[in-house]
Amino acid sequence: MNRTLRSLAAVATLAATLASAQPAAAESPAAGTPKFVLRMTPEFNRFVEEPTPEFVSWMNQSFWRTEVFTPYFDNKTSWYPHGWVYKDLYAIYPTSSEATEHPEWILRGADGEPMYIPWGCSGGTCPQYAGDVGDPSFRHAWIAEAKAELEHGYAGLWIDDVNLEFRVSNGNGEQVAPIDPNTGQAMTETAWREYVDTFLEEIRQALPRTELLENSIWYAGGGERWQNPLVQRQIATANYINLERGVNDPGLTGGNGMWSLKTFLSFVDHVHSQGKGVILDGDSNTPEGREYSLAAYYLISSGNDGIGNGAMTPENWWAPYDEDLGTPEGPRSEWEGLLRRDYSDGVALVNEPQAPTRTVTLPARMYNTEGAAVTSVTLGPSEGAVLRYVEAPSPKTSREGAGKKTPGSGEAPSLTVRLSERSGKRGRTVTLAGHASAPGAGGVQLDVERLLHGRWVQSSALTAPLGRAGHFSAKLSHLPPGRYQAEATVTTAAAGTASSAPVGFAVASSTAVDARLARRGAKHAHSARRSADAAHSARRGATHAHSA
Repeated sequence: MNRTLRSLAAVATLAATLASAQPAAAESPAAGTPKFVLRMTPEFNRFVEEPTPEFVSWMNQSFWRTEVFTPYFDNKTSWYPHGWVYKDLYAIYPTSSEATEHPEWILRGADGEPMYIPWGCSGGTCPQYAGDVGDPSFRHAWIAEAKAELEHGYAGLWIDDVNLEFRVSNGNGEQVAPIDPNTGQAMTETAWREYVDTFLEEIRQALPRTELLENSIWYAGGGERWQNPLVQRQIATANYINLERGVNDPGLTGGNGMWSLKTFLSFVDHVHSQGKGVILDGDSNTPEGREYSLAAYYLISSGNDGIGNGAMTPENWWAPYDEDLGTPEGPRSEWEGLLRRDYSDGVALVNEPQAPTRTVTLPARMYNTEGAAVTSVTLGPSEGAVLRYVEAPSPKTSREGAGKKTPGSGEAPSLTVRLSERSGKRGRTVTLAGHASAPGAGGVQLDVERLLHGRWVQSSALTAPLGRAGHFSAKLSHLPPGRYQAEATVTTAAAGTASSAPVGFAVASSTAVDARLARRGAKHAHSARRSADAAHSARRGATHAHSA
């Protein structure tokens, strides 16, 4: 068997082994709580320039970690200390002092011309020179600069371009091996990986207690993938591995091949086995794409992972990121053609790419992410569902007297909730209405709670007047996106106190409402999805504009 055939056979064998491997169970209760990671772009600056106390509290509660930039964020770590400061592993910017004072740090081709990181190339040039990761002086200067940046109070480093795949090009973005200054010959891929690993190990040694997120390539390592010892060395230096695009990557396939979703998830399992976490850095502006990413997060969550979506702001925050599915009841498994993982308070389901559309009956009546109670779901390819049990225990439903009459009390009031389709920047309008048979009660007490990070917290309390026929109605305006529950209570001197059963409802973001109204007005219109490469380019462009 020649070398090519042997390589193909090894790849096929590895794919079959990895795709069929059972993931290690993660029983941490924190696995059911999404940890959101924001990649900050210049568009987000308006929220942090002069933050209100309410925004500061919201950001610290909602964003577990955030990719931020120095020097812009240096004076903001006092009120948000959870930022990972951005730093590219081997980029040298043409206008920087490093480029003018240390031209020897720039890799060059056989023709003596500078080499680049192959991104954003146009007209024979690219925005970033490729630094020589094999040069000890370059590495030493990088580490010294990182230490100085961290002194501003950042939680750690967001290290971009941790490329175990050879990523060096000419000015046209074409992959070309540079001359290795240590040998005078064309640099080999093995030498490149050795240099990158040595660099990362030096960073870890210099910063032993600093959180290091490495934005790396999950399929690096050739046919061996993550079984390659050089890839294992890289993973060992990180606290977290960022998976750019996450499961929203359009290159992922169904089945058990090397590019399948199952193999991607198996890579995550390996990272977990080494005691590290991952960030599913999703990139989708569609409701379907967001839920697919969140469902996949629940499939793999160990309690030490994060989920991202660069489109999130306080104005369009997606309520399911605040929810908690409870404690996982085991690892993911295959069920009815889907990938499934059960939690104490809900279920996550994923239909893999290229799979047929599937409709399944749920194990119980459940709430979907829009707040509707359902008994079945239909998922197309690359779609997921995050579902919570209707009967899941909560502080409200376990409260004595909720939904019941107290001894000697009158009839418990009924309660319905209507949501207005009108929305604005400050939230939506909700109408609470019902009927109570409580002569002499004068009014109905309405209590509204919001679900935040798995707990019900008081949101609003008001009294609605009771009409002659026992009807009542009240409106709540400007409710932020989220999941809520409301309860109506009446009290009379003769009959005592009676409360309705809690009624759950969800408030969508203004973005979701606008999209729903647009669909109603144009039944046959389809919004174009942004390509993954275009999204990546836009993000990288914003990154370097921000750091500049």
